[in-house]
Amino acid sequence: MRKTKPPIQLPAEQIKTFRYGKLEGRIAHFKYSGKSKSSETFVVISGHHTSHERMASFAQFLAGYGEVYAIDVPGFGGMGSFDRINKPIDLDSYAEYLYTILKTHKLNKNTSIFAVSLGGQIVTRMLQRYPESQSWLRRVVGFVTFAAGKDMHLSLPYKLAIQIPARIGSTKLGAKMIDVFVFNPVVLRGMLRIFSLFKKKMKASTAEFRKKSLQMEYFLWRVNDSRTQAKTTLMMLFGDLRRYSEELIDVEMHNILTKHDQYVDEKEVNKTFRDLYRSYTPHYLELDVHMPSMIADKSEVAAMFDRQMIDAIMNPKES
Repeated sequence: MRKTKPPIQLPAEQIKTFRYGKLEGRIAHFKYSGKSKSSETFVVISGHHTSHERMASFAQFLAGYGEVYAIDVPGFGGMGSFDRINKPIDLDSYAEYLYTILKTHKLNKNTSIFAVSLGGQIVTRMLQRYPESQSWLRRVVGFVTFAAGKDMHLSLPYKLAIQIPARIGSTKLGAKMIDVFVFNPVVLRGMLRIFSLFKKKMKASTAEFRKKSLQMEYFLWRVNDSRTQAKTTLMMLFGDLRRYSEELIDVEMHNILTKHDQYVDEKEVNKTFRDLYRSYTPHYLELDVHMPSMIADKSEVAAMFDRQMIDAIMNPKES
């Protein structure tokens, strides 16, 4: 794993390391910061191209409603990939991993999971593969998550532009070549600066915002495992969790979608999750992008949620 310093640092006292075979991961604990009593425990499972540092603002927001534990995902955020322990990089490996971590760290009682993008697929596969885990959870809250490749609305040229590098990077030799020729510091920084010129939000932002956003992008591309990113990209493009589904998952599922998502087709994703969960409710944010900015703070995240949505997905306990 490439060592790169994140632009956002989490306090050392928030971080607990753990072992999963030969892999070392992190659990970031965000203590409950609300004023009234709460019995909620949230576990944050990040998605593709992310880390604890990028998701810290979401965790801080959730901490206003309960205790929050953000768990590393193998191959992302600096944690080693499944390759290191000779496991395939697929949803079954991630499902087994999540099941084990929740059980080992006693996060398997009255827990709500906040799953971002790919994280929703990981949680759903765990609930399918280990039905007993369904009794552990109060609810699953997805954030722009989906469960089948057809849930994404991508133009053919864009899909090919993602698929071809992912096919190459999904091999060990291809991933190594990408590390050497694409993700080396000089080339990567140059590419990110060029790409930023074509992003409307970056062009309209301040110099400080652009600087911090580029630092976070650089950190994520450097710290996340190339082959894992490629393999999980193919999982998202071509997977369909309904092929494993025999019975509906008996857990309350909420999915927070953005009304103008450039990647996720809300009609398709709602149909897919209704085929998977016994109880499914979509919610909508007034965002014109897939995710908030790379460096969104707690206040920016909180501003996206209205009272009705918070009552539905957080269920805060009043004293």
